[in-house]
Amino acid sequence: MRVAAFISLLIILFSSGITQLTAQTLTFGVGCREAYQGILELDDSRYQTLRTKALSEGEQEEAIILLDHFNDFLKTFISESTAAFDNMQKLKDARVLRINKSNLAQHEKNFIQAEILLQSGLCALKFSKWISGVTDIRKATQLLEWNKSKHPDYPYTYKSLGLIHALISTIPSELSWATRLAGMNGSLQVGVSELDYFDRFAKSNGDIFLLESAACKAYVSSYLENKPKEGFRLFESKLADYDPSPLITFVQSRLAMKAGQNDAALNRLQALLKRI
Repeated sequence: MRVAAFISLLIILFSSGITQLTAQTLTFGVGCREAYQGILELDDSRYQTLRTKALSEGEQEEAIILLDHFNDFLKTFISESTAAFDNMQKLKDARVLRINKSNLAQHEKNFIQAEILLQSGLCALKFSKWISGVTDIRKATQLLEWNKSKHPDYPYTYKSLGLIHALISTIPSELSWATRLAGMNGSLQVGVSELDYFDRFAKSNGDIFLLESAACKAYVSSYLENKPKEGFRLFESKLADYDPSPLITFVQSRLAMKAGQNDAALNRLQALLKRI
């Protein structure tokens, strides 16, 4: 009996070791960055060409899945197309399953799955699919909270968790019972701190999501902290290395108008039109 138990323990330990040795690390190479730029351009055909090229050149499939869903999210959210929404929802489960079966470490699986679920949840809310929207956002929050508990130094956890916590803080007190019932808690202070944590990482590493991080921080500053001028300056300060794109210009213009900089908003739109 003791021998059998000992052998079972060895198998468990050995299997655990193999899992750690073969675990992949999530990476975003040059191909992913080029494809991501296609997303910022809101140019789906260009993105599809670049993501296919990236895969053929050996870019990580899991990273491409993350970009695929972000591209679908923007198309759906901006176009408000029911067909696009239905298609994204169908792909959501398959993508989550594919990531869950990957060789990534658990906290990296959680990050990608949470991004997929959060984006799907936000679109569901926009289409008044309240139950599925809240369910997906709740699942995303739970995955990221697990990461924060088990791997507090993993920076990608805070990319969206900070935004979730900040947004939860804006829910009216008479509806706070709903977030507690869903197991979601947060405060503006905690959310801002988490966004700052990821932004420092993104800035020091030239991360692919640096601009996304800046946009989130700028929106929180402008709309939640009621510091519109600071939010506009923050986003503008991160744009030196980026060409004007429809998505960037949209964010710039919204932040500029919120800060009372209507001329600046008009200038950004004119610059984009000249480039097009």
